Amino acid sequence: MHRLLPSLKALQCFDAAARHLSFTGAAEELGQTQSAVSRQVAKLEAFLRRSLFRRTGAGLVLTESGEAYAREVETLLERLEEATAAAMDGAPTDAVLNVGVFPTFGTRWLIPRLSRFATRHPGVRVNLVSGTSAFDFAADGVDIAIQYGEAKAPALRSYALMDEEVVAVCAPAILRPGADHAPMDVMAYPLLRLATRPQAWRVWFDQHGLVAPPDRDLIFGSRFEHFEMMINAAIAGLGVALVPRLFVEEELATGRLAAPFSPPRRSGGGYFIVYPEAKGGRPELCDFRDWVLQQRY
Repeated sequence: MHRLLPSLKALQCFDAAARHLSFTGAAEELGQTQSAVSRQVAKLEAFLRRSLFRRTGAGLVLTESGEAYAREVETLLERLEEATAAAMDGAPTDAVLNVGVFPTFGTRWLIPRLSRFATRHPGVRVNLVSGTSAFDFAADGVDIAIQYGEAKAPALRSYALMDEEVVAVCAPAILRPGADHAPMDVMAYPLLRLATRPQAWRVWFDQHGLVAPPDRDLIFGSRFEHFEMMINAAIAGLGVALVPRLFVEEELATGRLAAPFSPPRRSGGGYFIVYPEAKGGRPELCDFRDWVLQQRY
């Protein structure tokens, strides 16, 4: 059977150039000349009949097709390298599982628990892929994901992991001495915001029976892309942050953060394990799914 494949040398040159965004950097890594790398990439573009890079005055920039192809090529080269090493020493190849996870959930909830999975399943290597919105499994190279919100596409399987409770927290040092710190008192402080949840404070006000004033009358503080950044901003005294309780348990226990305004309240959302139906037969994926579900509380 004839396979429609480019040369391995061309793929290696493209992979290195995509990571360095430089033919010179790729050449140094591969021990080749810059012109040799450039020629191999040009051959690959001709083979694919599409451009993988845009040449600019500042250097190389991947095209949209180039970005997608680079992800796939990097994964395939890694798997080929692993299989080659295994064949050389006779050892079985470990199963590889690419897990999509939101950054703060990954660092504060999943990673501290991953050693338990590694102990139970030593033959599975887990790679973490971060994102801030629902994962595109094909484009992101993800096998299974833990994400906020349920995936409802018919080709996806979804399992509820846990509901989310949020709490308003701040550095104890910024609290006004002698104040009661009722829920309405948060309006006297800068309110830190998460870019992906612009209505979070409005929902919180509604849950506490408060009529929030117009945005112009609130003291809005900085806006952040990730909860991790917003939590650190709250610790630094920049304002009050509305965050999932499970992310700040340690800071609340040690007194680095305080939550005087109200007990935690459910945000109305939750975390789910999601994966494509077509991948459901992979043993390592099922092992990881079942293990994660056992970690919920």
